[in-house]
Amino acid sequence: MIQMMTGDQLAASFLYSGQNAAFHDFRKRLGIQPVPGRRDCYDPIAVREKLNQAQGINSAVPAGGRDVLEMSRKRRNVS
Repeated sequence: MIQMMTGDQLAASFLYSGQNAAFHDFRKRLGIQPVPGRRDCYDPIAVREKLNQAQGINSAVPAGGRDVLEMSRKRRNVS
């Protein structure tokens, strides 16, 4: 099943009190866009990709593969 997030859910996941100006500035700075044709609907996978880019993490899986735990550790700077 495809899971989408509302703007309020996305704001709460980033610990904002709601869809306020600070949240909108943060979202725009990272390039997080709503799903085309849906004003208040966000794809969590696309959001994760934008977060990875902001952190300098290449989330494309290399030919040898990369497991999810390794990607999570890299995001958190854990060896």
